[in-house]
Amino acid sequence: MLEVATAASGGMVVTATRDVTGRLALGSWQLAGDGTFTKLHDAAAGAASSIAMVHPHNSTTRDVVTALRDGDGKLKIIAWRVAANGSIERKGDAGGDADATEINLATFPQGLGVVSAFRDSTGHLKVSTWETSATLDTVTRRGNGFGEEATKVAMTPILNGRVAGDAGRFTGVVTAVRTPAGNLSLTAWEITPQNLVIQRGSYLAGAVTDVAMSTVTIGNSVRDMVVASTRLTNGVLRNISFDVTAAGQLVRRDHEDGEAILDLSAARVVGEHVVTPVRDTTGNLRVYTWDVDADGKVHRTGKERAGAIVSGLATTSTYVGARFVITAVRLTTGTGGGDLRLIAWDANLQ
Repeated sequence: MLEVATAASGGMVVTATRDVTGRLALGSWQLAGDGTFTKLHDAAAGAASSIAMVHPHNSTTRDVVTALRDGDGKLKIIAWRVAANGSIERKGDAGGDADATEINLATFPQGLGVVSAFRDSTGHLKVSTWETSATLDTVTRRGNGFGEEATKVAMTPILNGRVAGDAGRFTGVVTAVRTPAGNLSLTAWEITPQNLVIQRGSYLAGAVTDVAMSTVTIGNSVRDMVVASTRLTNGVLRNISFDVTAAGQLVRRDHEDGEAILDLSAARVVGEHVVTPVRDTTGNLRVYTWDVDADGKVHRTGKERAGAIVSGLATTSTYVGARFVITAVRLTTGTGGGDLRLIAWDANLQ
């Protein structure tokens, strides 16, 4: 599987892929206000699979952190400095967990660092926090959380989980796994000010074959909710919305279905808007947009379609004079199939 991950900050877009030789390949791109891309710089590392990438801070940093399974099958976290001209410099790294698969990354809800969620050597979910220094020269593990058996893993950060009547708020991440029995299982993990990981509430749902996670903000930062974008056993796309209470309990609110799909990804665009690029049953890229209202109701707001792609796709959003959704996909063309294609979609969302 030719994998792809992407992150964007303003007009700077970074892609991370597994190239045809099986190595990690990073690229930087300038996104203009008219939606066109200009390739800037490249960087590379060793053998890589199960690639994920995020920014190490919620502010407008260009820098990125990648997580991957290296040539020895171990988890590796690598920090990268991205300059204003797009040049990419490798900085500190960490890791070492054996036989890591289903690797996901999320930016710290607060502070400088990332959260990893992956399937460990025993087949169980493991959630770890990693602090990055301001210079990115060091990456240090701070906490671990251990979850249930998993065959698929997804994760999203949440800063302001709360419901009516809550005095405080929940800050951490929410993971979604597919259990060995084939069911969707969500867990909220609190991340303390010391960046330790504490397991809180969980929610067991129905049968799925795949899952992606995203976070939405309701109103003027009234509260955050999470959305599980799933592929049901009949192939249909289903988005399920959840509130997270200040105590870390998950409360299911609503769901809305799309059409039958083969692969999916998901990301928040801005505010209450979610985008789910998918590979449909004809093998083409299809991009759905959704809103989540104050009651947690999920509404489909649009869809667009592009050409044929192979398995593996990623999405992010950014603002360059206008709001864009960026999809990074692998085409069916190229050496063995798998040429990288970036597409900017005008996200005219209200």
